[in-house]
This record gives sequence, C-alpha cells and structure tokens, in this order.
Amino acid sequence: MQERWTLPLRGGAGGRLAFYYITDSFIGDFMVQGAPSTPPYQPGSGTVYLQDNFNLTEPIRKLLVDNNLRATKSRVTREERLSTSGQSASTYQQNLYNGIIATTNSPHYSNQYLFRYLFQKSYQYVSKSTATRITLSLPLTTYLEVMKIYPICSGVGSATSFQLSSQLGSLVTVHTDGFVSTSGCSSTYDNQKVFLRKEADQIIIDLYRGSNNAGLRFVEIFVAEDPDINHQLEYSVEAESLLIGEEEEEGALFEYHEIEIRGGATLALTDNATLTTEAVKGDHTGQLDILGGQEFAILSDHTLMPFSIYARPDTTVTLPVSLDCKNVEISLYGKQEIGLIDCFKLYHFLTLDENTGRQSVELDNHKNK
Repeated sequence: MQERWTLPLRGGAGGRLAFYYITDSFIGDFMVQGAPSTPPYQPGSGTVYLQDNFNLTEPIRKLLVDNNLRATKSRVTREERLSTSGQSASTYQQNLYNGIIATTNSPHYSNQYLFRYLFQKSYQYVSKSTATRITLSLPLTTYLEVMKIYPICSGVGSATSFQLSSQLGSLVTVHTDGFVSTSGCSSTYDNQKVFLRKEADQIIIDLYRGSNNAGLRFVEIFVAEDPDINHQLEYSVEAESLLIGEEEEEGALFEYHEIEIRGGATLALTDNATLTTEAVKGDHTGQLDILGGQEFAILSDHTLMPFSIYARPDTTVTLPVSLDCKNVEISLYGKQEIGLIDCFKLYHFLTLDENTGRQSVELDNHKNK
C-alpha cells in the first residue's frame, strides 16, 4: 500500500498599512495577521501605522502589530527545534518538509531499520555498514545552536560512536573531540548534546561501529539567531517576527507615541536603530526583540508591561522608573536603565545581565520588589 503524505501549509506574512488623518471616525478593527499555516510554520504579522495630523507640528504616531494568535510569545524564544517530518525520496534520501535534504551513504540493514526512521523518534535507523555518513543539507544558511544525538541503547546498532561536523561553503568544522562513544546509554531518552553555535549549510554525522552495523535512533536540530548580527539571516528563528527599518540608514530613529504588540506578534528592528515610545499596549502574548547595537526606551514614569522583551548583549534598554509586568518575560542582556520592577501573579520571568553575570528571577504567586 502506497503511503500518502499531506504537505504542510505555509502562508505569507501580513501586509503593511499606513493611515494619515485629521479626524478619526473609524470604529472597526485592523486585520494584518499572517495567512493560516500548518504548525510549526507561523507567518509574521503585518503593521498598521497611524498618524494623527490634527496638530501638524506635533503629529501623534502609533504602531500596531497583531498576528491574531497565529503564535504566542508570552515566553521569550531564543532557539527553535526544527521539525523532522518529511517524505522518503529513496532508500538513501529523506526530504524534510522544512527543505532539509538528508542522505546516507549506506542502505538500511533491514526493513525494520529504514533510513527515514532516523527522523521518527519511536524508531531507529541501522545501516549495513560499520562506518556510515549522514549528511543534512540545509536549504538556507542557518545559525546552528545545538544538536541532540539519540543513540541506540540495546540490540542491533547499539554502542555506535559518532562524530559531528558542520560545513559552510568549503569550510568544515568538527564539533566533537573525534568519535564520541555511546556505550552505557540505558533509555530512549538518553542523548548526547553537542553545541555548534555556527552558521552552516550542511550538517555531517559520521557513525562507526567496529564489529557490526552502525545505527542511530534519532536526531534533533536546534537553531537560533546569530548573537553577533542585528539583521536576520535567510533562515531565521524569528521567521514569524516583523522587522521594521530603513535600508542603508544607519542609526535610524523610530519615535512613536504608542506601540501595541498583540496576537502573538513579534516586533524587531534592523541595523543600529533606536526605538522610543511614550506608551505601550498589548495582550501579554507579544514580544519585542532588541538586537545588538540597538536601543529601546519607554518615555514614561510608570507603565504596565503588556508584552515580553528580549534584549541581546550590546543593547541599551531604558524602562520607566516604575514598571509592572504580568504574564510576560523580560530578558535584558545588555545595558539597562530601570527603576522599580514589580512582577506579580503567575509565571513571570525576569532576567538581568549587565555583562557581569546572569541574574534570573522566577516569580510564582507572589510579588517581587
């Protein structure tokens, strides 16, 4: 019986709207969310820019970002696990729906250990060879954070050693100290975590089992944003995020009277930009990303923080003298100018790191001052 596969639906991002007016009589709502998509693919939100020109010398500027809960961002996203769902192209090749092409140089040992089983956590792949190379070709240059290698703990293919490498162009980097032994693993949850933290367009896994058939149970790939850049690569963890910026304009200044992030949207800037606002609004599901070399400031004395903030190192964030946060996460790894932070209710996370060591506070059902 031939297998049938349902291809994932990938919708496009929302558009951009701008309204300039003197009198506002609009009573409807703005819909700029991305098109429906199959999880884990999440299209980004569009923007609504509103400028009240009643006072032409001091127009009131507002920015709305709303993804209609296509995704939620009440917790800061720093890395993403890539989906391994896909379809077999041949005995030697598996095409993942996210565009990764996986190949092996050795056929399977038997029909119980097909190559495609390497990408299904409840099965395992065992080759006919004692030395096997698996290559994962990425469709776009991607910043690889970490890989988890799940060995076979008993039976055919157990005690297989592995070596993990990545490749960018012609440059190959080996990320393990030679071959890593997997002897002694005892459960299907056991895995070896290898940090790569490099851009790559290929991942290479070499397997070796000296006496018999080499095998592996499962692999997981985690990607992240490159911490040394303030723009997105072709592939981005924040694929569902919206970036605003002006091309070829270093140090652009974006000044608003109000910024609203809701519906699981993520807002970020490009290049060395500065974003300021007098007021913030949201529904506690959105996120603002401040990338390296950028600045963000809320120009008020007190506010209730309605969306999460993630500021990377080499950023400057200025928050109100008094800040309440509820159902959001604030992670600041750069320079902060903040006053009293009062986080309350359930599941709130506050991280402050001024390049002198990370301080993390998790608050549950109590106040912190």
